[in-house]
Amino acid sequence: MPTFEFADCPTRLDLPQASTGEQTGSVTCTVRNTQGGRQAGRIRVKPEGEAKPEWFSIAGAPPTSPLELEQEFAAGSAASVTVHLRVPAGAPAGPQTFKLLVLSEQQPDTDFAVGPSIGFTVAAPAVPPPKPKVPRWIFAVLAVVVLAMIGGAAALFWPKGALDPQLVAGHSLADAQKIAAENGYPDIGSRPGDPAGYDPGTVTGVADDPDGKPVLLTDPGVTIPAGLRGQNVVAVAQQLADIGLRVSPGEAHEAGLDNNVIASVAPPEGTVVKLGETVQVAVNQKPAASGGGGGVVVGPVVNICKTNPQICNLPIRQQFLRRIERSTATMKQLGQ
Repeated sequence: MPTFEFADCPTRLDLPQASTGEQTGSVTCTVRNTQGGRQAGRIRVKPEGEAKPEWFSIAGAPPTSPLELEQEFAAGSAASVTVHLRVPAGAPAGPQTFKLLVLSEQQPDTDFAVGPSIGFTVAAPAVPPPKPKVPRWIFAVLAVVVLAMIGGAAALFWPKGALDPQLVAGHSLADAQKIAAENGYPDIGSRPGDPAGYDPGTVTGVADDPDGKPVLLTDPGVTIPAGLRGQNVVAVAQQLADIGLRVSPGEAHEAGLDNNVIASVAPPEGTVVKLGETVQVAVNQKPAASGGGGGVVVGPVVNICKTNPQICNLPIRQQFLRRIERSTATMKQLGQ
């Protein structure tokens, strides 16, 4: 009679499959000493068929020999033996079996017991579920969205056409900036341009700044020079004509000034007026000695144009005349 026997051992082992494809499980059998004395036994795992030895290990076995465990048994005692099984992913699918053996240390070749075959199944690799098909209408929606994004980007970054100066000329700066914003230039700046015959501060056109961005040009107007009082009327008339202003002579009587010199101007010196504006100049004519008083008296307009035709016939420079004509035409179109 063998020294050992398997008192209890299942014949089936279920191996659940993990998401990685690996299968693991454990089975426990009971080995009993049938003799009246203390016995030493050696328990082994015996893979069968295509089962691989590296899949198995006995609990408590040394790492260098995981398929074999030495166990001491007291007289008539029993011990539980647990076998761990780990089947790697990709192992050939199908049913497999293994057995446990227990051998007497004294006579291992003749004194041994074989446990029942324990079956397990290596599962086939899990087949991933088919990917859901994307409805065709999704592509149509995506195409519309992409086209809308492209259109929006083009509207933001596509170079704008030049701002038409005629849209803003003749308007106040605030109104011109509003018009520019409505035409794609929301943050347009401004700077003074050349006098063009508009009221000072009125927008005259559009130019590019050093960065290539458009800016609104405003009319700076013309400043009536200082120091005109006491100067000869012909020289003053020439000076005003040279800066684009017209002259309308009047008469003044001031004892302290020479004849034919400027007693006063209106608007006053330093005033900013529009190009082509008429400046009233009071030309001094000394009062008669019996007149007394010596104050400034602006009398009726004398016929200076006859006595001094060079005063009234001084032409405003042609470049100024063209600007004045353009500004006048623009203001007529705007109804101003």
